[in-house]
Amino acid sequence: MTEENAHDDAADSIVPPADSHQPSLSDPVEQPTSPLPPPPRETVKQGGKKRIVLGVLGVLLLLAVAAAFTLHVEIGDPKSGVTYPYTATYNVWFPDGEPFTIGNARMMVLSYGDELILDVNGNRQKLVVGEEKELAEHHASMNVFGVTLLSTDFKMLLKYRGPVDGKANFFLSVRTSRQVPDFVVDLFLPEEVRAQPA
Repeated sequence: MTEENAHDDAADSIVPPADSHQPSLSDPVEQPTSPLPPPPRETVKQGGKKRIVLGVLGVLLLLAVAAAFTLHVEIGDPKSGVTYPYTATYNVWFPDGEPFTIGNARMMVLSYGDELILDVNGNRQKLVVGEEKELAEHHASMNVFGVTLLSTDFKMLLKYRGPVDGKANFFLSVRTSRQVPDFVVDLFLPEEVRAQPA
């Protein structure tokens, strides 16, 4: 064996120190990683706006439900010397022979042919088609969360139009001391009374 071959064999037989880590075929090779780019600002802004809008809508919905549960309409005696410059008119159908309440007036109608008996708080009066009847004046206030939103005096004028499909048809004129939205007038009419603006 020549000297060169002996040197090569010695170099091949060098054993690395025991504490050094030698890569094996089973170890995964780490790849250099680069951080992910941040999401575009547009996406973040739109997601935040959507959450805010949904939050506001949720709060409004909760307030509407709470207001509906706390809505209270009080009917009382009218103030003296009140005028009624505002008028809302309706075509209404009262149940025939069934009691109902409008404001604090307990009412019932009994019709036969072109005549009708109108009972208002125990006071009976006969009406014929085309005849008018004015109901007593009242004061109404609408409260939500214990706060008065609307307060007005009102009176109603009924004009009998005759029987229609088992109901008594009237032209109803509601006169108020303050302008009142239609939906508030609807609150005074019970479910038994069908009404449409005229």
